[in-house]
Amino acid sequence: MKELGKLSIFIFVTTIIAIFCFLLSSFLQYSGDLVIENYTVELSADGTLVETYEYNVGVSGKYQMLYRYWDDYVTYNSELFSPHLEVTDVDCQYTAYVKDYSGNVEILSGSNSYSGFIQDKAYYNEIGCFNPSYFEKGK
Repeated sequence: MKELGKLSIFIFVTTIIAIFCFLLSSFLQYSGDLVIENYTVELSADGTLVETYEYNVGVSGKYQMLYRYWDDYVTYNSELFSPHLEVTDVDCQYTAYVKDYSGNVEILSGSNSYSGFIQDKAYYNEIGCFNPSYFEKGK
């Protein structure tokens, strides 16, 4: 068989394998037990950034904190004279919190009694929601 024939067979076989793998991947579930099901972001002309996360918790009783941390400085009710993110609100039915760039924890809603736990567990520049009874399976 000539070189062109061998090359044609090789391209045909690899194309069939690629198509098979693509079709197979649509039937496999390859996500973990905590997935961001939906994410929306709005950036206003005045610099206001609004993020909305919809989590899908696949296992009950495994996660206490759902959060987002930043590589940039995060503040809440404080001023910083360098570029930073200023948190104004966190919509959470449990304990909403912010751990800022300096390590201070602010509880935005919910019980202040968890601030020590959050202080120990949260990353710097983290914004999140804490459920002391762990999150249940679902959205």
